[in-house]
Amino acid sequence: MKWIILFTYFLLSACTPQTEVESDPSIASSDGKGGAKITPSHPAFLNAVALVVRKAGDENNGKVFCSGNLHKGNLVVTARHCVRNSQGASTYSNSEIGVFFGADVAAKGIELKVLQIFAHPTADVALLRLAGAAPKGYLPLEILPPHEKIIIGEKVAIAGFGLIEKSTFDKKQSNTLLREGNAQVKSTQGRWLLTHPGKFNETTCNGDSGSAAIVLRAGRAYSVGVAHGGGMIWDPCFGPDAQYEKIGPLKSWIDGHASTKSGASKETE
Repeated sequence: MKWIILFTYFLLSACTPQTEVESDPSIASSDGKGGAKITPSHPAFLNAVALVVRKAGDENNGKVFCSGNLHKGNLVVTARHCVRNSQGASTYSNSEIGVFFGADVAAKGIELKVLQIFAHPTADVALLRLAGAAPKGYLPLEILPPHEKIIIGEKVAIAGFGLIEKSTFDKKQSNTLLREGNAQVKSTQGRWLLTHPGKFNETTCNGDSGSAAIVLRAGRAYSVGVAHGGGMIWDPCFGPDAQYEKIGPLKSWIDGHASTKSGASKETE
C-alpha cells in the first residue's frame, strides 16, 4: 500500500504544477557536486544577489534564504514566497533582509538594506527596493519583452546561492557560494516556464528561489523567469523539471515600480 501511495503521488506531482513550495530551489548536477562556482563570463555574474536573514535571535540569522537579480531602478527581483508565506503574511520584513552582492557570502562583498518590499498579488514574484545604490560594476538584468517568444529546447543560464542536494538541507547548514549552471526549456504553457537538465546535466534544487532563468539574444542577456520550485520530496534534487514564473507578462508591473521614487521604509502589494 505504501508503494501504491508513493507511485500515485509521483504521477500527480509530474502532472500538476507546483503552487506552493516548502523549500527553495538551487543548482544541482548529475554528479552530485552541484554547479561550478560562478565565472565572470556567466550572464548572472554582475546581477545575481543573495537574500540574507538579518534577524537577531533567529536561528537562521546570517544565512542565505533566497536569491534574486538586480533590476533597473534600484530594484531586486525575487520570488514572492521568499517574503510571504502561503497565507500572505510576511516571512521576513524589509528590516530583516540583507541583499548581498558578491560571489561568496562568507567572503568579501557588499550588503545593502531593503527599503521597500512589493509583492505581486497573484504571481510568485516580489521586488525589493534597495536602500542605496548597487555596487559599482553591477548591471541590471533586462527582462525579455513579452512579444519575444521563448523557444522549446533553448538553453537557459541559471545561477544562485543554495545547496546541491536536498539531503544536505537542514537548518544547521547554509551555502554561501554563488553557483552557475545551464538547462533547457521544456515547456512554456500558461504562466509557467519549465526547464529540464537536458545535455547540460544541471537543474534547480533547494536554495535558489527568486533567481532568474536567463536567455541570450543577439549577445544580450534577458531574464525569462523567476525560480519558483524544483526537485521532488526525496533526494537527490537532480532530475526533475524546474519551475519558473514567467516574467515577461509582469514586465509592466515591475517597470512601474522601477519608475517610482523611493519612499519611506514599508511593505506593500
